[in-house]
Amino acid sequence: MIKTLIVLFAVISTSFAVDCVADVAGLLASSEIAPLVGIVFVFNIVIIALSYLLGESLHMPQLVIFAKEEIYHLVFSAVLLVAFGGALSLSCSISNSFLNYTYSTISVSSICYTGSSNAIGIANCYTNRMVGNAESILKTYSEKSINYQMDSTTIISITLPLLGGSSTGLWAYKKAYSMQYDMVSDTFLVPALISLKMQKVILQFIDQIALQLLLPIAFFFRIFIPTRTMGNFMLGLVIGIYVIFPMLYALHGAMFDVVLGNCGDYSSVVNDHVFKECGATGSFWDMAKLIPQAFFLPNLAVAIFITFVSGIAKALRGMG
Repeated sequence: MIKTLIVLFAVISTSFAVDCVADVAGLLASSEIAPLVGIVFVFNIVIIALSYLLGESLHMPQLVIFAKEEIYHLVFSAVLLVAFGGALSLSCSISNSFLNYTYSTISVSSICYTGSSNAIGIANCYTNRMVGNAESILKTYSEKSINYQMDSTTIISITLPLLGGSSTGLWAYKKAYSMQYDMVSDTFLVPALISLKMQKVILQFIDQIALQLLLPIAFFFRIFIPTRTMGNFMLGLVIGIYVIFPMLYALHGAMFDVVLGNCGDYSSVVNDHVFKECGATGSFWDMAKLIPQAFFLPNLAVAIFITFVSGIAKALRGMG
């Protein structure tokens, strides 16, 4: 039964999308996840059989009713398993088509977009770029801070015999420059770098192991009445993780190139005597354009993601 479902799943999935977030059909049919899903279904069948036999032998109608209800949910879970691949692949195909249309419309010129890239690939590429930029900027700021700190200690001393002498700092004002670099790094750049690295880890988790981990648990929770709602929620979570989250991050990446690509539009705000003008190595703009990607846009993605998952969970709860 499980093998048949997996084959049907593969046919439906590949008929909707060939190049999507991942080869979902092949992943579910792999040795990493198919046995786990099979164990869950077998366990469900054993519970149904035991409940029915005990109910008939002990004349306990509540167990018989429970067994019959579980048969319905087992069949519904089997249908979900077959339809899940098609729904996931179709959703991915729609999101990728939307991304391709959006990127081509706004004429994005980026190494992360090739015209046929999928959402998770674009999101990973942009996140890696931003992490690399943040690390490079932090290195530049640290070097400039140290150089200014060293320059500020330069002292000129003039001494006359019998009359004494006088000393003065030649570039003492550079101490303030050093403190400005340290303040921007500690207040904005380091937290942004940590946030971007955490987002990078989350995207890698989604790309590599989220489906293998969450899908069997979701079907397992659907076995029991008290946890069935949680199982529906986790199925919605899987769809949201593989479709909505990468698509939003890919769109955020487009903003990195389009909205935040031209520093000249903001030169009156970001040009600074210490950080220099737009285009200068380590300018304030290089750091500032990471802030929305590190803090604001992830919160927006989480809000949309939670709304989507809640809607899918309610729909599944209404169907069974």
